[in-house]
Amino acid sequence: MIGKSLYDIIINENTSSQKGVAWYCKVGGEWIIYPSEVGKKLEDSYLQKRRLKFSLDNKEYEIDFSASVLRQVNTKTKYRRKVRRQNGNDVKSTPSFWEEHPVGSNFAAITISETSAELKCMEKQTIISFELLFCIKKIVRIQNVSLWEYFTFRKERMTKLSGGKEPNIVSVWHGTRDLDPMIICKDVQDGFMMQYSQRGTWGRGIYFAECAEYSNRYAYINNDGSRTMILAELLSGEEIELDPDKNLIHCPPKPAGNMRYDTVTGKSNGSKIYTVYENGRAYPRYLVTYKPRC
Repeated sequence: MIGKSLYDIIINENTSSQKGVAWYCKVGGEWIIYPSEVGKKLEDSYLQKRRLKFSLDNKEYEIDFSASVLRQVNTKTKYRRKVRRQNGNDVKSTPSFWEEHPVGSNFAAITISETSAELKCMEKQTIISFELLFCIKKIVRIQNVSLWEYFTFRKERMTKLSGGKEPNIVSVWHGTRDLDPMIICKDVQDGFMMQYSQRGTWGRGIYFAECAEYSNRYAYINNDGSRTMILAELLSGEEIELDPDKNLIHCPPKPAGNMRYDTVTGKSNGSKIYTVYENGRAYPRYLVTYKPRC
């Protein structure tokens, strides 16, 4: 599942000159925190938007904090590494495979190369089954910091309410009909919004499908005739399968206690359907643009 490939970094509030701020450098695929004395220099230079030269492990490095994308450069070898600033004692990191955002930017849409390792590592069954039916034109990774933070907040809350058990995460499809899906992807507050949902087979909720063929009927149609759907991460949590009920406005209660189930599921036209009744439960991970095979 998608959730298995993502990770969180917890900030140590005493690692830099400003409480709750920490600086990281990406080494060998992992984000490594700078020593506190270096972190202080980085933070001071960041606030002043100036170039900084510093020593670490008997090597000389340089970072230009006036640049839109921050890189640590070895002054001798010119080797460059990604640098990240985290602000807030409880801030969690964005996924490690994301590209750097320009300083102060919340959103980026990154086209995935056909030869990239990321594409090969995507849920194979999801993409293989999709390509049997459709011809993929483009896959765009959505990097929305605000929506990702909301998604991880929801995940943490569900974990807490379930006594420490992390919620199940599934890859699901969502069609937006006449709404440009980029509007959901660029939103800074909610992304998928319950408030705009209409009553469906399982009531008034946000619907997702396991099978792309099902969501294809709800896909957004572009000017050139191609179609676009969202491949999302959904915090499905504890599910309950129900018969159709158009009067649902939330999940039913569990047999014992005061808690409700997290997600209502059911079957429709050969696909498993997921219905949630809360915002923040899904993150729009990719936009997939395609055409039906002739």
